[in-house]
Amino acid sequence: MGLIDRLSLDVFQSTNLRTGQEDRWVAQPVADGYLLAVLDGHGGADVADLAASRLAHYFRLGLQQKLPENAVSGQDDRAPTELHLKNNMPGVEVTTTPERSGHGRKHRNTIAADGYAARIHEALRATVALLVSDCARYKHVGTTLSMAYVIPAGDNLKVFTAQLGDSAILVLTPEGILHATTAHSVMTCQKDRATITQALQATQARDNPSFWHRAASLSDQYLMVGPTDEDTLGIAVTRAIGDSCFDGLMVRTPELQDFTVPRNSLILGMTDGVHAGGTQAKRDAAFRTIARGIQTGVSAQEMGDTLIRQTDLVDNITLASLRLEVH
Repeated sequence: MGLIDRLSLDVFQSTNLRTGQEDRWVAQPVADGYLLAVLDGHGGADVADLAASRLAHYFRLGLQQKLPENAVSGQDDRAPTELHLKNNMPGVEVTTTPERSGHGRKHRNTIAADGYAARIHEALRATVALLVSDCARYKHVGTTLSMAYVIPAGDNLKVFTAQLGDSAILVLTPEGILHATTAHSVMTCQKDRATITQALQATQARDNPSFWHRAASLSDQYLMVGPTDEDTLGIAVTRAIGDSCFDGLMVRTPELQDFTVPRNSLILGMTDGVHAGGTQAKRDAAFRTIARGIQTGVSAQEMGDTLIRQTDLVDNITLASLRLEVH
């Protein structure tokens, strides 16, 4: 297994036609891998802010607890590279491409990605569980979370993803194969709709449903909760952090996926502001266009400028691209 020698991170962010920026992004080295995440806040930025500020710390702790001591690198993580440093600064919309060198760092050991995949999964689950617990006090504010942990492994990269909601992690190989995390959307995620339907049936069978579940329902586009039909709240995602008024109905566990791809593959994080289509086909088409553009040398800034000129795109946009060089 190789070590990360150099990385290139390029991020574009815009409020677009919204009045405020509720997206957040995180990019940090963790052990001998790299963590990339995007978060799409809704109802406000409070939950996205809190989750983004604690994400890398919780994941680092999760790896330390879930992996044997001699499986984690000895590199100094006490002063991690804070590449999301402008996330919480009002008025900042665009960050450019920092490049960091890994030369001179000493490593005792590395994480064997294949041997410890299950434990990396546990660390990802534990990270999400802590964030869900931390944000339980927010009734009507929430965020999606799409995170990727990337580790060099032989001639390949191992990409471990954890997904809640309808933002996305994409991995584009040099051959043009595009891998994407699942969109947990009320409109498209049938497995989550089935889970929520069962929970609704159980709720409706109770003699005295909880306050927020009294008028709960599931439409083609929204999960609704509220005390009465005239006073309801709706959400378009089936998984999120925060939004505790949907507790008992919304799915709170992340969907985990692993991808093994060539080392020179492109890793991308995007919020759903980059596309306007609610269908899976429209989403995938937009992702492929953006990923191929970045792969051919278009900068995140150039791609973002193209996106914000599209009249059908109104939401906050976050686009982060990551390339790793390994020795």
